[in-house]
Amino acid sequence: MDKPLLPAGATPASPSAEEVQTRRRILAAAKANLRRYGAGKTTVVDIARDLGMSHSNVYRFFRTKVELLDAVVEEWLLDEELFLADMAGRDEAAGARMEALWLALLARKRLKHAADAEFVDLYYRILAERPAAIARYLAASQAAIERIIADGVRAGKFAPLDVPEAARVVRSATLALVDPGFLYVAAPLWPANEAHARNLVRALVAGFANHVAPPVLETSVTEAPRADNAASDPH
Repeated sequence: MDKPLLPAGATPASPSAEEVQTRRRILAAAKANLRRYGAGKTTVVDIARDLGMSHSNVYRFFRTKVELLDAVVEEWLLDEELFLADMAGRDEAAGARMEALWLALLARKRLKHAADAEFVDLYYRILAERPAAIARYLAASQAAIERIIADGVRAGKFAPLDVPEAARVVRSATLALVDPGFLYVAAPLWPANEAHARNLVRALVAGFANHVAPPVLETSVTEAPRADNAASDPH
């Protein structure tokens, strides 16, 4: 169902409080159905039935099922972007901030998986089909780490570095702290616990802070995230 075109120069009206609430209810029902049936078997008709409304009313807010799944991903992305920006902007030394960021990310991933492992796994499968969303998360993660490293360089705590490349080094080195393949599959063999996270980040920070012999970073070739990497977290 196409939305009516607006006259040239017109702006869409802001949604009413009732419309905002209805949209939230639809998203909540969509997530409940995804949890119950999976993405393949979730239908707009079932979501509407759970809410006691017609499916045409759901289509007023989300024109297709794909658009509804996009909204679920968008909700997650906004939450992650706010979290990363908040952690990167904390009022503390760069080294302490970097450590706090990765400890918080590790705890956040574990908490979500412990609360609802099946839904987390389903979410990653949905996300893997949306490379633009993965790229957006990677950009937010990269920006947060770059901000912390740049602050450390400006404060004289870190040696002068290629900040973007240093941020990519941090992301690669810390992959085991947030990637589901490590966290939830290999954990019994090699637990990524808080002590390990601290040691890893402190080793990285010590390298950045070495003014006598700072690391020489070569520019790496970055590639666009692959949509078929369903097992990987967009770290």
